Amino acid sequence: MLPSLSAFDCMLAETKFRAAIVEMLRRAEITLPEDVVHVLRRSRARERNRIARLQLDCMLRNLELAKNLRAPICQDTGTLTFFIQLGSGLKLDFDLKKSLSKAVAQATREVPLRANIVDPLTRKNTGTNLGMGQPFVHLELAPGKKLSIDLLVKGAGAENWSRLFMLRPTDEKNAIKRA
Repeated sequence: MLPSLSAFDCMLAETKFRAAIVEMLRRAEITLPEDVVHVLRRSRARERNRIARLQLDCMLRNLELAKNLRAPICQDTGTLTFFIQLGSGLKLDFDLKKSLSKAVAQATREVPLRANIVDPLTRKNTGTNLGMGQPFVHLELAPGKKLSIDLLVKGAGAENWSRLFMLRPTDEKNAIKRA
């Protein structure tokens, strides 16, 4: 489940909003949902392979350290994507995207988050996780007076380039090795 924030007030204060975003980022980076931790523990208890058990032990120890030290679970704290549903009846006395950006910069300093965003032309790191189009914000207007925010934190490992190739059903072992 994605970390989320919901507010049902007719008027939302910027300080409350920013504090909630910083806390959302802190929780997303420092803890895993309890059901995920439970599955890891159960997998460890059932695992018979020594090396696999060792890997699961390392993962569980890392989660424990992150929680106790209030440090991110992974050194790659990822790029941030916010999915926002903004009720048309909710009154904001601040610019939502600007305040969200301020909260991201604050969380980058305080959590801390690794600064992952670079200028697309100079490749200079912004140091704040802010940049052109960063963080990603998907904003949807909704009826009512509710503000709902879901957060997706995505590490860049999945963005590494790979290679695509097609094999014919008649290809033999050497063709597979060459691919």
